[in-house]
Amino acid sequence: MRKMIMIVCMICLAVTGCAYGGGSSERNEETITLDQIKSVFERHGISLTAKTDINPGAVFSRAYNDIKPEQFNYNTSQSISIYIYSSSKEAEKGLEDFANSWAAADLASYRSHHVANVLFFYGAETTLGEEHITMAIEELKALTKK
Repeated sequence: MRKMIMIVCMICLAVTGCAYGGGSSERNEETITLDQIKSVFERHGISLTAKTDINPGAVFSRAYNDIKPEQFNYNTSQSISIYIYSSSKEAEKGLEDFANSWAAADLASYRSHHVANVLFFYGAETTLGEEHITMAIEELKALTKK
């Protein structure tokens, strides 16, 4: 039940985040590239290294809204999955696809962020580096509000 509440909260957060700016759909949408993500994370002390031991059946290895994630390790043992879509609307559909796929599942604790056309998912089992990720995410958000 707790997982279901968390998923519903994520969807609500994504929906309200997309309504930012008075709900105007005419807002110039900026997109974020993988190179920008890597650069921003590096500036915040997070070195992303390509994940080599990928389990294709894992929750954050699967495609959502037809996009497979870029997967990385950071802080030597932590994983992050980054889904890069063509638009924020497509990322929102990816988040909905994820929620619909796993609504009844008892998933391990995780964190997620939706920034412009990108979804980030990573484990919440430890807070090691959490403040650096939060700062990097905030910088990425600022890039899209120019």
